[in-house]
Amino acid sequence: MRYSLIVKWLMVLIFNALQQFPINRIYRAFQKCRGQGQIQFVLYTDTKVMDRDQDMNMASDFFFSPLKIEADDGNVLRRIEITSKRFWNVQSLNLTKIPELKAPITVDLPTDKDVHVDISVWDYDGFVHKNENDFVRNMTDMEIAFYEKYAGEDWTETVFTNTDGDGEASLTLKYKILECDVGFTGAGCDSCAENYYPAGQCIKFCEPETNRYTCTSEGEIQCLENYYPAGQCTKFCVPETNRYTCTSEGEIQCLENYYPAGQCTKFCVPETNRYTCTSEGDKQCLIGWTGGSCSVCAEGWKGDSCTECAEGCKKSSIIMMAGIGVGTKVGGSFVG
Repeated sequence: MRYSLIVKWLMVLIFNALQQFPINRIYRAFQKCRGQGQIQFVLYTDTKVMDRDQDMNMASDFFFSPLKIEADDGNVLRRIEITSKRFWNVQSLNLTKIPELKAPITVDLPTDKDVHVDISVWDYDGFVHKNENDFVRNMTDMEIAFYEKYAGEDWTETVFTNTDGDGEASLTLKYKILECDVGFTGAGCDSCAENYYPAGQCIKFCEPETNRYTCTSEGEIQCLENYYPAGQCTKFCVPETNRYTCTSEGEIQCLENYYPAGQCTKFCVPETNRYTCTSEGDKQCLIGWTGGSCSVCAEGWKGDSCTECAEGCKKSSIIMMAGIGVGTKVGGSFVG
């Protein structure tokens, strides 16, 4: 007996906690929202009097079970499983006196989706009829026109009516937008703020920079001509015909025979048997040649190609080739 009472007590605690838990936080964690709005439930009126109440010459005692605030895609932004039940004995129920509806309900406004309210109305019979509560009516798809409101504006009041079945019911509520999320602006927080993309999502910030880059409709950086690398545009490089091109990273890439790397200011074409080119673009004379252009024969060498050994060639060659070894062929002649 004691165990069952403890279980019932725990279930009541859990139920009450769930009643107060803002489901919209879960929604917000998984889906981009455009702002926050508030709904204040004001008044419920119903001319339908249930048979049992009529027999007792009483008005109905209304409560809601459940009350839901949903997005168009069915995601629940807030749900109250059941409102307080008591003998109100009224046809017009002041909803601001109901504990669950006393304060405005804050909801996150989902991107590209409208918000509506659904309620199921019941008549409370309590112990008089052994807790056999009577169903009164459903009022569904009551759209809240957040899309007409701007953040910071005062409350807008609206009335929804329902004539299904006997009598007529009306629900009065107020709504407003507290603030737009970062990246959103305008009526209903439905437009992207300046420099936020893409339209309808507004999740990327991109501010165009004059002479460097623009922004695509998706919010991606698009480099202007001669700016690199893609998505950053931090390096400027203009290809120069016959000297260099530009890499995808914006680095200068020398064309053939231009040196040094990254500058390409010197032109040097290696000439067989005369000279090679250093990494700086300077001519490096081969054995037998000398001078700034490697155009004259070095000491000890002669001939049109400076390959013939002249007087002293053996000595100078040995000096130039120290460490190479005897018998090495140099310019068509053997030294040794």
